[in-house]
Formats: sequence, C-alpha cells, structure tokens
Amino acid sequence: MSPAAHPNAAAFTVALGDEALRLARDCRATFKRFHPDIPFYIVDERLYRCFAPQNFIGSTSEILALRSLVGHFLSRRHGKLLYLDADIVVLGPLDALLTGAAVTVTADLDYPYGFGEPLLNSGVVAAAEPAFWSAWMREIYSQLIPVMPDFLDQLALRELCGRRAFPFFQVPEREEKTFYNLSAKIHPGAWREEAGELWKGDALLKLWHFAGGSGSSKKGADLPDPVRRVLEARRAAAAPHHGSEGEENGALRAWIEADAPVFQAEVEAFFAHLPSVVREDFSFRKENFLPGVYVSDAPTCWDRFRNLDGTGLHARTLPGVPRIVYARDPARLHQPDVEEGWDWQGYDGESLALYFMRRPAASQT
Repeated sequence: MSPAAHPNAAAFTVALGDEALRLARDCRATFKRFHPDIPFYIVDERLYRCFAPQNFIGSTSEILALRSLVGHFLSRRHGKLLYLDADIVVLGPLDALLTGAAVTVTADLDYPYGFGEPLLNSGVVAAAEPAFWSAWMREIYSQLIPVMPDFLDQLALRELCGRRAFPFFQVPEREEKTFYNLSAKIHPGAWREEAGELWKGDALLKLWHFAGGSGSSKKGADLPDPVRRVLEARRAAAAPHHGSEGEENGALRAWIEADAPVFQAEVEAFFAHLPSVVREDFSFRKENFLPGVYVSDAPTCWDRFRNLDGTGLHARTLPGVPRIVYARDPARLHQPDVEEGWDWQGYDGESLALYFMRRPAASQT
C-alpha cells in the first residue's frame, strides 16, 4: 500500500501563453488521475496578476522565478507543496514527493547547465517547510545578474542545497531505479513500454519532463515510440480529470484577493529590506547582451521597492519598457543599446522581450 500523502497537500505550476497553458492542463489532469483529492493550481495569466499586479512580464526568467513567491504564499495554508513544471506529464503516483522529508529535490541531467552543485532540477520540488519557499525567494530576488537568458531559480536552488541552508532529501532515483525527473533520460537501456508503464532499461519513470535533451519536443515529433504511446495513453486516461480546474483556481484567486492588502504589504517590506547582490560570475554559457548592466528576475511591480542604499548601484526604469535596469555607472543606463536591446532571442529561441498579457483579467479562470 502506498503511504498517505502529507495532510493538506497541494500541487501547483505556473503557465503563461496558450501552449504553456495547454501543457499545464495535461500536467494537472495526469496528476489528478493518481491524486484526485489533492488540489492542483495552475497560475495562469489571471492568477499571475494576483501575485504580480502588472500587465506584463519582464522576461521568461521572471516566470520561472515566480514559483518561489507562489510557494511562499501557498505554504500559509497547505502542509506540503509540490511544484511541477508545466511541461510534465505524470505517469504514476508521486508518493516519494508527497510524503516523507520536509524538502525533497530531484536530479538534473549530468551536465551542469551553467554551474552550481548539487546538480538539481528546479522543475520538480516538494516542501513541507514554509521557510524553504521564503529562503528560495530571497536567494533568487536578492541577486542582480547580467542581462542574458538565465535559470537563476535553478542555480539558486542548487546553491541553497549546496551550502545546506536547510535539511533536504534528494530522491535516490538511480539507486531505486525509479525516476521523478530528467536524469531518467540518460539512464542506460532502451525505452520500452510494459503493462502501460514507461521504462528506460531497468528503471521506471513516474513522470515525463519534456525539458532537457532527448525527446524534449513538446509536440512529440522527436519522441521515441514507447514514450509517445505512454504519453498519449496517460493523457487520454486523464481526460475526465480536467473538470475541476476552474473551481480550484477560483478558490485560490478568492483567497489571494481576500489576503491582498496583507500580502502586498509583506512583499513590499520584503523588497525594501532585501540585500542586493551583484553577480559578476553568473554564466550559463550565454552571451551577455548588455555588459555593465544588471537586472533582477523579480516582477517590476515589486522590484521598484528595492533599497539600493550602500550598494553603489543606480537604477532606471526604461521608458516604454517597464523594466528596471541597474548599473554602477549611471551614464551606462542611458546609452542607446540599453534602450534598444530588448528584442533578442534567448534559450531555445524563446523571446526574452517583454511579454504583455493579452487577455482581459476577467476572461481566464
């Protein structure tokens, strides 16, 4: 018999844009098939505005980082939280993530994307410790980094665990031959389907994460045949579990709106007292688009409360581009490339230009 999930557990993901929302709904439905009594919230555009009251996103990295702020808020009412990236399909019960240790993490692929140890992937994280979410949020938002595509949320998680900022448990996936994240893709052996389950060699997969390496296409064109068949079957079996999304998201939205004054005051105070740390050594083997200029992964609506006293930094909110940039030399913030350098293409061709939410606030559930 599987162990019972932590009492008052919940799961969540963050998804903006039509494709991300489609994937998130598959993630939620396949999760609910195995854990029907656990709420699963999708932070879509409407809910995003509740956590970051603005109508734009500064970069794709801001979306990645918001999971820490959402987790910090949800930890007030839920005993254990499981974060799953939107591009995940759940293939079996996730008992190892929903029971046991206060903070549970999973492995990334064996190559370090950038740097940071241990090699953890921030797309699957579970915690029953509220202090974890606030520590992760502080680690991400305190850092001002070069302007480039980044995974600061993942690096921050690795560095928090690397210095043992809190007790954590890394699921022994290789030893137990049961995988909950990306490292299954480099496990030896062939992909195979057995009794409707997905295996890689002698190892069982409990979820499929589209990111990273082999079979990363979200459209399924490059998936091995056994993987594609299992994913199709899991999505089809999960179809009846799509129904309660609006109800659960509506409950969360009502809770956020009722708590908005307290929450907003708390986040404003958090940023007003947040130490700012400039990272010169931040590199994911990507081009630094604007040398000498730094940005935060925080939403602009919160980043504007950042206190720069004693840092030697200067800030500027760009005209027509509601994003704050930082530099040690104030003249650098007014040079032409700073005002014009926001249309580059980033990781996997995703645009890191500003993303303006298209839907009216009332149109999404």
